[in-house]
Amino acid sequence: MEMPTGAFFALFFIILLIIGGTVVWGAIRGAQKVARSQELRAVGRETTGTVVDNQMESHSSHHNGHHHSRLTFRPVIRYHGPNGEVTAIGPADSSRSFVVGTTVPIRYHPDKPDQIEIVSGQGRGSGGVGGIVVGIVGVAMLVLMATFACSVKQGFDSFDNQRDRSNPGFPFDDSTGCTVEGTRVVCD
Repeated sequence: MEMPTGAFFALFFIILLIIGGTVVWGAIRGAQKVARSQELRAVGRETTGTVVDNQMESHSSHHNGHHHSRLTFRPVIRYHGPNGEVTAIGPADSSRSFVVGTTVPIRYHPDKPDQIEIVSGQGRGSGGVGGIVVGIVGVAMLVLMATFACSVKQGFDSFDNQRDRSNPGFPFDDSTGCTVEGTRVVCD
């Protein structure tokens, strides 16, 4: 059973919208992390914390028939805040685990002590820049794919509108020197 051209392109655009929504959501989350980091730089206080654990996250994907998986690590940090001991999770992840017992320079929000970021070294920063970059590149690729698909669809529509439905041999008719005889194409 053949899928009509219009239905194929409608399905293609629905898939592009779903992928585009996911990419835009990732970029928005990245922008939120960067904004939070800017707020921490403006009102935050610096101190030293100790890595007490790692929060692990598993990521898996399939590419060319192969299953790929990887782990990322976010540090669980304990520090002494204005109201006592605080345990918080760093926003930036790393492909390497954080060494438990290591002291790290952190910045924390005085009103929201569980909002921290590592100031320097492994896991530093907001962890949001990557999301923004992936979002921008992803949106650009989706726009290119949609533009290409639109031009292909216009070509299909143009071809379909030019087709002479009364002549089953189209596009091989007398003007090209070729005709369709049964299941064969015969050209002069």
